[in-house]
Amino acid sequence: MSGDDDLGAMLEALKGDYRCRLPDTLGQIETAWAAIEDGSADAACVKSLERALHSIAGAAGTFGLPALSEAAAAAETFVESCLEQATLPAPAEVARLGTLLEAVKKEAA
Repeated sequence: MSGDDDLGAMLEALKGDYRCRLPDTLGQIETAWAAIEDGSADAACVKSLERALHSIAGAAGTFGLPALSEAAAAAETFVESCLEQATLPAPAEVARLGTLLEAVKKEAA
């Protein structure tokens, strides 16, 4: 096996590992989203959502999922604005966030 074949095999293994871990990260997003949606979220919950989205935005493109990366980045940017303002999403923002998170879920499917 050549060096290129070895590298390709390693990249495929990393890609497979990423896809295996992705449902856990999406689960973190779902948990945070449920708390935001029902009004029980606190700042730590919103920060947890931002971290999960950041993780996907940064890694998905590397592993061949550029649309997922873009969707997660858009949602992350939205959540970051809430964190910068030190506020939880207002009701109108909750609806917008829901739309952004649905796009993430769709691209991850």
